[in-house]
Amino acid sequence: MMMSRVVRVLSQMSFRSQGAPTARNVVGLATQSNRRMSTSTQQQQITRPFSSSCLPSSFSSTCLSSPSSARCLFSTTTTPRAHAKQGHPEGGCGGCCCEPKKETSENGGGSNPNSGDAVVAKGAPRCWSCDFSPPSNSLFCNICRSVQKPNEALDYFTLFSLPKQFDLDLKRLSAEYLSLQRQLHPDQFHTKREEERQISNDYSALLNQAYKTLKEPNRRAQYLLSLMQREKGLMEQSLVLPDSEFLTFVLSVQEEIEECNENTELSSLLHELEEREKSLTADLRVAFESGDFSVISLLVSKLNYVFRLEDDVRARLPAS
Repeated sequence: MMMSRVVRVLSQMSFRSQGAPTARNVVGLATQSNRRMSTSTQQQQITRPFSSSCLPSSFSSTCLSSPSSARCLFSTTTTPRAHAKQGHPEGGCGGCCCEPKKETSENGGGSNPNSGDAVVAKGAPRCWSCDFSPPSNSLFCNICRSVQKPNEALDYFTLFSLPKQFDLDLKRLSAEYLSLQRQLHPDQFHTKREEERQISNDYSALLNQAYKTLKEPNRRAQYLLSLMQREKGLMEQSLVLPDSEFLTFVLSVQEEIEECNENTELSSLLHELEEREKSLTADLRVAFESGDFSVISLLVSKLNYVFRLEDDVRARLPAS
């Protein structure tokens, strides 16, 4: 079609002194014309700015303002992501502002047939920084990588990814604690925003409290008892007061501590208390297996007294 148009135009031109163009010349002129038009079209396509009206409705025009947004225009990821306030996530687009934002329908279920947006359950935790909804146990947002506020619904066992039971692997507890501290310690956030620095401080205090609670058997037992009572729908009760015989034992040990002047005597007394601690801890394992709250409460109370006595003895001994 283009060739016939060129021939027709040339046939209407007035001939010059060199004579009418031959068929070979006509073909050559037509080829040059095609090349010029092709080059002109390519230049128009290159210089013409993108228009958001030319894109599918699921794309966002905010991508066009970013120098690295060209790859976003061809994103095939369908996972809903929110636009990161700090720019595109490291490693490329892979789903960001180009994709539909998650919304919750008014009836709380199903999706909006007009928008095609994904549905987020009501009450789902959201990132405080970019409003993306990360998993409830995430430390950092999957999009903007901001540290997330501590989830108040998580217990200390879940915080350290440990089973909710009295017997714990203390080496694993220590490893989990150190791993979280390395990620969340305030020193890691001294160049971050004020909000993130405050969250880091809160997390550090929470980790220290949780680790101290789970490390000591008496605190761990008392904390686990309170969790079990809540799960049963019971109000948390005060610990059962030990019997008079045990209280008499406590008073006698306190007097002995005050009268001891020799380190050997104090060391011997400390060894005796540690043996009693082991016995009470073994009884607690059995009590937790049976689920007898009253027995657990009594044993925790006794164990608390023993730990206080051990601390008093260690305070009298010279630092090793």
